[in-house]
Amino acid sequence: MKIKALIVMTMTAAALLLPSCGKQPDKTSDANVNEPVEFGANITVSDSYAFRENDGRLYLWDLKTNSYEIFCTQPDCKHQTAAENADTKCSAVAPKEGYFYNYAFLYNDTLYSICTGELNEFLIYTADTDGMNRKLAFTAELSLCTMVNPVLDGGRLFFVGSEFEMNDTDSVGLRENYSLCSVDLSDFSFEKYMDIGTANETVIGKKSLLLYKNKIYFQHSEYSENSVHSAVECYDIDGSERMTVLEMEDSVNVWQCNGGKMLYVVSDDDDSHSQVCSYDLDGGGTEVLFKRDGYVSDVCMIGNRVFYMYSTADGKSEIRSAGVFDTSDGKSEIRSAGVFDTSDGKDLTTEFDGDVYVSVLGHTSNGHLIHYQDSERDSFGLLSDEDFWSLKFENADFKFEQ
Repeated sequence: MKIKALIVMTMTAAALLLPSCGKQPDKTSDANVNEPVEFGANITVSDSYAFRENDGRLYLWDLKTNSYEIFCTQPDCKHQTAAENADTKCSAVAPKEGYFYNYAFLYNDTLYSICTGELNEFLIYTADTDGMNRKLAFTAELSLCTMVNPVLDGGRLFFVGSEFEMNDTDSVGLRENYSLCSVDLSDFSFEKYMDIGTANETVIGKKSLLLYKNKIYFQHSEYSENSVHSAVECYDIDGSERMTVLEMEDSVNVWQCNGGKMLYVVSDDDDSHSQVCSYDLDGGGTEVLFKRDGYVSDVCMIGNRVFYMYSTADGKSEIRSAGVFDTSDGKSEIRSAGVFDTSDGKDLTTEFDGDVYVSVLGHTSNGHLIHYQDSERDSFGLLSDEDFWSLKFENADFKFEQ
């Protein structure tokens, strides 16, 4: 059975319009305070900004002006990392040699940055909104599991922690145990709620972690050679109780929770058929929104329209035509994207040409962030709402290269 890699972005909260080099934060609008933000692979995205780490330095992508700069306000700073200069004062570089930023976000007039370096070490730094006066505020003896996007809700950071069983020789082959955790940013109190699996035995949905009515939801799957068992569970913080919400003998991936509706995809054991479903977290019950041949992923529903990516196996390993790529099992794969309208059942799809690969990093009022790759470019850009729903990815306003 083939386990698909999940490519996505998560949710938290953040704040105020961020400054780029030489700029000051805009504190004049209450709308910019504690904006909801998605956590993703090496990026956080809000309506106003995105933070991204690159080469040990923190960058700010201002989504209102579509500018992209190192997040440092110090004049004439060379932005040297700790490896390049042990006495560096740059506010944009990771605080220690060998460390890197997982995420950065603003909340309640404070810049929070999550950093990792050593195994079983999880650090949170605080700073002013311009990145200055950085201080270590929290540390825990576990690692941040990068396979699952964290969530910030009401000032509490919920995440999956990884605890490695250490030995006296090396880190190769160490057992990695997952646990459900939170840190309250108001006082940095730490909670470990429960153990939820072990690496190579349990796969946790990358975008499945969410908080709804003081219950933490997450989805996990256990794979064997000939079978798969998937479940959506929740932990009731008030009642300190673990409960099963959904359970089935198919591959399940949760992609979104919006307004008490949890969007997930059920795929059969050979990934040749999928159905996109919505589960009511208040009343229970599942609604099948639509079905499609192939493996469906990266689902996002806004209003009546559902955006999704999907791939289908061609079975002819020698074909290299539009959208077709050889896979490791000798078959070829056609990658595509689609938009399904639940109001009228219309389904718009597009097949990616040749070596084109597109991933969506976030959805904002200023546009949809995408990563677009082909033989000529590896670029990040903003796509208008109209072009996004029309699947015209090539029309993005590309800002910077990988």
